[in-house]
Parts: sequence; structure tokens; C-alpha cells
Amino acid sequence: MQKPKAGLRIFVVNCAVCVALAIVISSRFGDGLLLAARFAGRQPLFQLTVGMALAPAVAVPFVAAIQSLPFLTRVRAQLVELAPRVDFSGLKPFWMAMFAGFGEETLFRGAVQPLLGIWWSSCILVMLHAGTCQFRTMNW
Repeated sequence: MQKPKAGLRIFVVNCAVCVALAIVISSRFGDGLLLAARFAGRQPLFQLTVGMALAPAVAVPFVAAIQSLPFLTRVRAQLVELAPRVDFSGLKPFWMAMFAGFGEETLFRGAVQPLLGIWWSSCILVMLHAGTCQFRTMNW
């Protein structure tokens, strides 16, 4: 029996858990200003616009490199193997990226990084991703 494809629901749940953890960590161990930080800085529309403009600027060269550079052949093969496991219909890829990014950034930049610093929080994030998508088997 074939496993169901990873859909939008798992990304929404993951985002909600990350944000809830961030709020708990920030209020219990940090300064409790996580929610107040949302209103500091630039306007949300400006931030969203900049993020949406920068995403293709990073993604297009990344995809081009994976498709054309010979030393990234293993990465390309692994992505081709993993892609069928996810439901990419409609606007789901957009929403999956938004929920995953928002949840992780809120948890790690908003709650963990102020407590542990950028290096330790980055190390923890990398270690959490090490088992995702078979990265343990990547030898590149």
C-alpha cells in the first residue's frame, strides 16, 4: 500500500506547533516580547514584498545550479526521488513554503536565537534538519 502524499495539513500543524513553542519559550525563558516584536520594524506589507522579491532571486540560481552543475548530480537525483512524496497540486507549494518558513523562523529567530545566540540556534536548526529528506545519506 502506498503512503499518502504529504499535504498542506502537516505543514499547517507544524507551523502552529512551532509558533506555540516560540510563544511559550519567549514568555517563560525570554523577555516575553515575541508578540510585541511583530509590531516593531517595517510594515508587514513591505516585509512581505521584499521577501517575495528576494525568493526568486535566490531560488532561480539555486535551481539552475542543481540542474546544470555536475557535482550536484546526487542532489538532483535525490530531489527527483523525493518529489513524488509531496502533493504539489495547485497553490500548495506556495502555502507549504509559507507555513514551514513562518513556523521555523518564529521559533528559531524569535524565541531560540535571543536565548542561545545565532550560532547555537543555527546548529540546533541544522541538526533538526539533518534527518529530513534523507540528508543523512547525502555525500556531496
